[in-house]
Amino acid sequence: MKNLIIIIVYLFISVSLFSQESFKSGEVIYNLKVTPESSFENPLKPNKFRDFQKKVNRFSEKLKYTLKFNKKSSLFYLNSDLGLDNQEGFNKLALILNKGDNVFFVDTKKKIMIEEKPFFGESFLVKSSTSDLKWKLINEKKVIGKYTCYKATVQKKNNGPSDKVAPFSTYIAWYCPDVPFNYGPFDFNSLPGLILELSIKDRTYIASIIKLKQEVIEIDQPNKGKLVTKEEFESIGKKAFENR
Repeated sequence: MKNLIIIIVYLFISVSLFSQESFKSGEVIYNLKVTPESSFENPLKPNKFRDFQKKVNRFSEKLKYTLKFNKKSSLFYLNSDLGLDNQEGFNKLALILNKGDNVFFVDTKKKIMIEEKPFFGESFLVKSSTSDLKWKLINEKKVIGKYTCYKATVQKKNNGPSDKVAPFSTYIAWYCPDVPFNYGPFDFNSLPGLILELSIKDRTYIASIIKLKQEVIEIDQPNKGKLVTKEEFESIGKKAFENR
């Protein structure tokens, strides 16, 4: 009887490992949820300003993102724009706030990332090394869809003047070790499992559709724009603002 139990456990583990390893690629759709900050309803703020914030948030929550991945690389991009009415100002601001104009390509074999982004009417392909994020793994878990996920946090340096922007922001990710792909939204990767939820301040990107495939999804590297290094792009940006 004891040997029978051992055999059954062994077979169960083998089948589980085989089923996980048999997935060679996948696709995730993320929805965006905006939670107003505590200062959002501040009565000292003008009503017009608060109304404007609410409209931008409503447009933001219509955004959906796609993450495609295989064992070698991933591609993260906006699934569709906000072209639902004529209020272009709200649409464009929502896209800017949520990096909707940007495409993120990660190659884990070559350890490179390419971000396709518009800047002052031009398109750039900003090439850099894959993010070397110092994640802090936390012993907390929750279920997203049918997947058990674990919590991780990381601090990331912000861009902008130090007197107006906090030097660092804390990001919270929920990753799934049972889906052994080290990818996530934007440039967030290198966790021991696929990121199914990512939060920063008042914005949370949550996986709503998760499709794992046994065939390989081909992923093409972005090619629309001028290829520059991260340092070169920062120099271009600095000169552009100085000229203004």
